Amino acid sequence: MTNKFRVLISELNQRTKSDNSLWEKTIGENCIETFFSTYGLRICKYSESGKTMIYLSVLDLNGSSIEDISVSELKDKIEFRSLLETFEIAKEKLLSELDNVLDAIINEIRQ
Repeated sequence: MTNKFRVLISELNQRTKSDNSLWEKTIGENCIETFFSTYGLRICKYSESGKTMIYLSVLDLNGSSIEDISVSELKDKIEFRSLLETFEIAKEKLLSELDNVLDAIINEIRQ
């Protein structure tokens, strides 16, 4: 992993802590993504055989991957924890939005 990716992961984590509206859900339930003016990012979390892997993808504006890196708990502990925390903060926010949507639907049904 390059130093630029380390800086990117750290900056994403700090930004997500202060503004968790940065992230959007994707079609896959294990992924979140965000887009900036010219590029985007996707974080995906997968568990297999008791091991969790985090993948960070740099996307073009069409959502196609330009570069993918995998972040391992064994090899990249600091970056792994940072990306996992970023993912969990964003997912929690997205789930709370879903809760509000469901409340609105329930209220309309009851009327």
